[in-house]
Amino acid sequence: MNENEFKDALASLAAGVSVVTYAQDDSFGGLTVTSFTSVSMDPPMILFCMRKGIASDGPIQNSRAFAVNMLSSEQEEVSNGFAGKQDRTALVKETGYKTGETGSPLLDGCIAGLDCRLRDVFDGGDHWIITGEVVSAFSDSKKQPLLYFRRGYRQL
Repeated sequence: MNENEFKDALASLAAGVSVVTYAQDDSFGGLTVTSFTSVSMDPPMILFCMRKGIASDGPIQNSRAFAVNMLSSEQEEVSNGFAGKQDRTALVKETGYKTGETGSPLLDGCIAGLDCRLRDVFDGGDHWIITGEVVSAFSDSKKQPLLYFRRGYRQL
């Protein structure tokens, strides 16, 4: 199997798009992720995967907290912004946010959000597997999710 065959197979699974945000001193950080899932109901835990060596790598581990912001169908620009090289603090402020219990920003306009305390970090090859214990959650049943499928955004 070559790398492209592996990527093509993985791209065939539709995934919700989320932005993981965190507070860092007097600024904010964040990254777009599609590798996010629930882990446990008791205690409430989730996980996401993050490529090693990116700018968010150290700060998430140092802050010991983060928020998972599940994007709505209207938030393609938010996804693209956090996937690019834009100023993350400015992106959080442009999007609008509320500060969660952990100090992490919960973005406005999302279909749902989870405020989490970092639980564990596991080695996953070229990625970190980050688990978090959820301390609070919100959802908006009126919104539709932003999906990613075969290297493009999709909607229900």
